[in-house]
Amino acid sequence: MPKYKVLLSYPMEDKPNMISILNGNGTIVKNITQQLEVTSGPGTNNRTLFTPYTAYSMNGTATGKLIYINEGNKVDFEELDNSSISINGSIVLSRSFENFYPAAIMAAKRGAKGLLYYPDPNKFAREGMGENSTYPNRPWLASDAVILAGIYGRFGDPETRLMPSVDGIRRITFNDAKDSLPILIQPISYGTARMLFQRIDGDAVPFKWRRDLTSTFRCDQNYTKNNWTIKLSINNQLARKTIYNVIATITGREEPDRYVFFGNHRDAWVYGAADASTGTSLLLETSRVLMKLVKQGWRPRRTIKFCSFGAEEFGLMGSVEWLEENSYIFKERGVAYLNTDVPVQGSHTLLAQTSPLLMDLIYKWIRQVKVPVDEGRNESMFDVMMSRGPASSIPGYPQLRNFRYLSDFIPFYFTNGIPSADFSYFYNYTKEGDFELYPTYHTQEDTFYWIEKFADPKFEIHRSMTLLMGGMLIDLADSLIIPLNVTRLKDALRKAYFALTASSSPLIKATLVQQHISALNRSLVKFSSQCDSFNSEILQAKVSDKVDPLKVRTLNNQLNMLGKAFINPRTKSDNPAIVQHVAFSERFNGVLNALGKTNDTSEIQEQLSIVNVAISSAAKILKSIEIVSQE
Repeated sequence: MPKYKVLLSYPMEDKPNMISILNGNGTIVKNITQQLEVTSGPGTNNRTLFTPYTAYSMNGTATGKLIYINEGNKVDFEELDNSSISINGSIVLSRSFENFYPAAIMAAKRGAKGLLYYPDPNKFAREGMGENSTYPNRPWLASDAVILAGIYGRFGDPETRLMPSVDGIRRITFNDAKDSLPILIQPISYGTARMLFQRIDGDAVPFKWRRDLTSTFRCDQNYTKNNWTIKLSINNQLARKTIYNVIATITGREEPDRYVFFGNHRDAWVYGAADASTGTSLLLETSRVLMKLVKQGWRPRRTIKFCSFGAEEFGLMGSVEWLEENSYIFKERGVAYLNTDVPVQGSHTLLAQTSPLLMDLIYKWIRQVKVPVDEGRNESMFDVMMSRGPASSIPGYPQLRNFRYLSDFIPFYFTNGIPSADFSYFYNYTKEGDFELYPTYHTQEDTFYWIEKFADPKFEIHRSMTLLMGGMLIDLADSLIIPLNVTRLKDALRKAYFALTASSSPLIKATLVQQHISALNRSLVKFSSQCDSFNSEILQAKVSDKVDPLKVRTLNNQLNMLGKAFINPRTKSDNPAIVQHVAFSERFNGVLNALGKTNDTSEIQEQLSIVNVAISSAAKILKSIEIVSQE
């Protein structure tokens, strides 16, 4: 149980955050206390005090006109700018939970004092906002549900950046007025948002923004009927807390120094039945079954580590600190990480986020594991994904996604290069071919009642997800050759190259940049050729009548090292301490970031060089190693 002392952010239950409506004289007309009593489901008498807040929001008080900013994305702020609407000195209101962090950054740059954000009922209450259409009668969010999140833009303990938060490590002072965004932030329900909208008169809001709660309200500071303002008071508190990870280990027999990780986080914003208790149930069930096998005499070829991380919701605290403490060991020994954060949030189809090396292993197991599609009929996950999921760029295969939803795989993959994957069975709808989070995400309505009533009444998806992830875990830990497919990595790198050369940036045409791109292409050709040769070696080792243990060990060492070649701390990133991977999501992100944020071709050349070295090193890693006979 490794423990870490980290800085967390909490609301003050005896002094909850407050929204006050003031009239033209500055007199409080109405106080909206951000606190309510909640239960874990209908018929439950045990009531809990729920104090909504945004972790790490700056504390203080701000007063200003309320201005609606739609989703608060770049296009919305451009719409305000084009309409000559200033948000300087205001409190802004956004209907987007998913976009609230970048919205807060852009609003702060334009002088806003505070941000209120609420769950868009068009997404989270699709059947209407009445009692009969929402929780607990239907799966959709009720009008008083509030989505919680954190605003701390980094990962890990704010006081020990890049170092584990253990005894003997220097701590830096975290000042919420300096280190937080210079803006007050508070989540509210769409019921509270509706009440605020009703006090905004006029018809100045862009027509395309009127899809929300009322058709007549303004988004500027020129109210005519009510000269009222909003006073936002944030009273959060920072507290240094001891958190624990729980790590269980089954030591491997032949390769005990090779680690396969299987884990998720244990904490939740409120009840957290889907996020992340469904993952904890999979973790516990898988460990129970494998320990039963161990008692019967079985041991995996490689070491398995079951991981239950603490304080993930605050910024991946448990996993980041553990990786920071053990980075040198895990980077050398880590084979793969399987993440089971929210494995069950519905019964529609599977979303698998993965790095390329694990794709074929996933395809293998989703063909074998079946799930219910209707009463009395099951189909393989593979077939369900083909019929219900978004279209794939690989003909004949369902779509496997690049990483989109953040979780504890971040420090494993993006900082240490350990091949990783994350799995979640999504709720029963997609929008425009894309996935959307389940309605009660991060709210007080993410309860066991909701899971049992609406997501997986017979817990059949839970069983299927356990079979899926348990099967992959055993394959990774017990196969003679580690089941990582280098061809998928080759394909992903080639796609990243094409995405780069298709860039519209004029800088890409510069002579020196083109020279580096040509060199990069040559390295890709060498890597592709080496992948083909390496695949032939693996095939020969698998079909050989006599297995050479040293050859197997050599091949596995090469596979284990391959992903680590793509980690470089000089990769240009918005979060360079964590995101050090030079090629993910089928993009050379450091290069594309440099193209988008500088006119200096020297920085672009540097990022191209970093990618070139990574691919060249990967080719050298896969180069055949001669085994000298001892006879």
